[in-house]
Amino acid sequence: MSTGENKPIQPQQLQGALGADVLQKLTGGSGMSLQAALPLLAQLLPAVIDKLTPQGQLPQNNNMLQQGLGALFGRR
Repeated sequence: MSTGENKPIQPQQLQGALGADVLQKLTGGSGMSLQAALPLLAQLLPAVIDKLTPQGQLPQNNNMLQQGLGALFGRR
């Protein structure tokens, strides 16, 4: 992380980084398939990270990223 724009990530990279269990939790309540969710997540993740780390540093609230991603899929 830094103060600049985050680099894009490919859906396959995201799947490998997060793993099936985390992805299932994120998509479980959304009604979206993993195949539909992965490209969307990969597209949105750099922007979400930028918003959650405006100073280029991890937030104090470690659950902030999970909450932000969960909100994308209708989970709170």
